[in-house]
Amino acid sequence: MSSGANRLFAYLIQGSCITEAPMTLFGTTLDGQQIISLVSLLLVLVFWILVLKRQRRGDRDLADRLASIRPPTEPKPGPEEKSPSDPPRGPWG
Repeated sequence: MSSGANRLFAYLIQGSCITEAPMTLFGTTLDGQQIISLVSLLLVLVFWILVLKRQRRGDRDLADRLASIRPPTEPKPGPEEKSPSDPPRGPWG
């Protein structure tokens, strides 16, 4: 190692650069238990979102399967076509 790396390593070992400042959130000091609680809350939120995504995908797959099983429906008859000799009706023709 170079002398610069040795000095950096010695500096880190001494702990001069490492401070034990408490973690704060909105001005409130958080201890270990509160940090673990926040992390677990975020993990539960991520888990819930994944479960919701999987449920919606399953519902969509089920709807697709049911649609493929149903017999095709015949199209509804459209409006009767007007002959070109009919005069336009209403203000827009």
